[in-house]
Amino acid sequence: MHHKISAILKKHTIVILSTFSLTGVVVVVLYLSHVYQTFEENIALQNAKDYVKLLRIFRKFYTSEVVKPAKKHGMEITHDYRNKKAIPLPATLSMMIGNKLGQSSDIKTYLYSAYPFPWRKNEGLNDSFRRDAWKKITNNKEKPFYRYESANGKRVLRYASADIMHPSCVKCHNTHKHTPKSDWRVGDVRGIVEIRLPMDVFATEVNNRLFSITALIFAITILGLVGIAFIFKELRNNYLKMEQHSEKMHDEIEKHKKTEKRLIESKKLLEENTVSKTVLEESNRRYKAIIEAIPDRVIELSNCYTDTELPQIFYDYFHKAQKTQQVQFFKLRQKVEGDLRDYEVYVNVVNEDEGLAFIRDVTQKRLMENEILNISEYERKKIGQDLHDDLGQRLASIAYITNVLKDKHQKIGGDIKDFEMVEDLIRTSIEQSRTLARGLYPIEIDEHGIIGALQKLTQQTQQLYNIKCSLHVAVQEITVKSIVREHLYRIAQEAIHNAVKHSKAEKIDISLYEDEQLTLTISDNGIGFPEVMEKKHGMGLNTMRYRANRLQGDLFINSTVGKTSVICKIPRGDNNE
Repeated sequence: MHHKISAILKKHTIVILSTFSLTGVVVVVLYLSHVYQTFEENIALQNAKDYVKLLRIFRKFYTSEVVKPAKKHGMEITHDYRNKKAIPLPATLSMMIGNKLGQSSDIKTYLYSAYPFPWRKNEGLNDSFRRDAWKKITNNKEKPFYRYESANGKRVLRYASADIMHPSCVKCHNTHKHTPKSDWRVGDVRGIVEIRLPMDVFATEVNNRLFSITALIFAITILGLVGIAFIFKELRNNYLKMEQHSEKMHDEIEKHKKTEKRLIESKKLLEENTVSKTVLEESNRRYKAIIEAIPDRVIELSNCYTDTELPQIFYDYFHKAQKTQQVQFFKLRQKVEGDLRDYEVYVNVVNEDEGLAFIRDVTQKRLMENEILNISEYERKKIGQDLHDDLGQRLASIAYITNVLKDKHQKIGGDIKDFEMVEDLIRTSIEQSRTLARGLYPIEIDEHGIIGALQKLTQQTQQLYNIKCSLHVAVQEITVKSIVREHLYRIAQEAIHNAVKHSKAEKIDISLYEDEQLTLTISDNGIGFPEVMEKKHGMGLNTMRYRANRLQGDLFINSTVGKTSVICKIPRGDNNE
């Protein structure tokens, strides 16, 4: 049975390798598809949350700063404001602005309730989503409700959030002559604000990138299989020739066996050493001949013989493994036929004189990690630009209109204190949107270098989270490549996010020093890094490690109660500008 299996494996080696390779490609593509879809849904969900938040801010502002003063001056506030000398209700104007902002991207905004006013009868709980949303949100008004559905052949996100009854609204709703419910209380769920966000805006870009990566993986796999087939064919031909030669030599040896017996015995020890050396040399030559064909390979190491063609680092780690009796690991980058390839090497001890080095080619893994990071950076920059160019401009327009209204009101002798408050609020909103945009798309990296960008990051951290954050550097500027600046900035940004979210830190210190290596350290005085987070290897930790590997560096995390440090060390060398 064993011989039959061996024969099948020898005969169909290429077919088996091809099957496993293609299966692996399919698994990778399916996994990437899942990752991209999750990424797409998270971005859409965050956009919907921000949209609702913006509408709430506007509605609250409009109610307190426009509706109340208007009522004091005797102006009517009604849904039917177009046919009267009146201004619209806060809910009416909020929905109008929401739909106006979403016209260019087909974003729809709805406000509905189980208790609609007579003129809003068509905006009740008239589909299953609205009924489910009302049921869930009235049970837990702090938790939004959302679902992905298909509408007109397109996938959309329906995101619902509670519309809470505020003190300024209770009296109006309870006393209105057309109210469907007159016992409202502060904090009741008055209605549901729903945002319908089309997913095709995000899906197109994600699908294009997934197609490109899939095509690249398939192309590389096909080329690899062709190379493997060619090398195996050559190896098989050489093996058959060696077998024929071995049979001839065996016949000759048998003929002269008796006459050379004494000579063989006298030179037995020398022959054994020579054969061992020859076998080891031949084994290494064979492994080197298939370096590009087999992803995982093994090289024998020995104290009795040193292969001069093998880098000295292999023997350094072999001796370290003998000393510690533990498996040793190191990274290796070398040229193969003109191309730089990345390898991971594990060195283990077999006995006191011999060991094995297991080598894995991780070039493709590094390329895919780099592609994922590039996609992430592209999306960050796109969202940051949208916040700055779109939302920032709209807020600036509102500020301008408010200023014009203030001037008009001042000319007729009115009190402009409320208008000045509105201007302050709008300026604060503009500054907050710019701060968020800078975090997603930090132009300081290119304009002011890595030290300037980190200084800006510490300022933003203090403003956003009210946490003391400081930067320590030994020089005024460190000159590195653009990609190094960007990766170091993102590692620092992610480490600060983890400290704020998980560590409950009150102080964060960032330091950047250079000697033979460039060392970035982010430390905090929080409760320590949760052990469960380290075991899960979350997306944030993996991303930081990917970035460090991309720069041929290492990432370390030292965590105890009262201090957690994230340390990234990268070699200078090719990372210099």
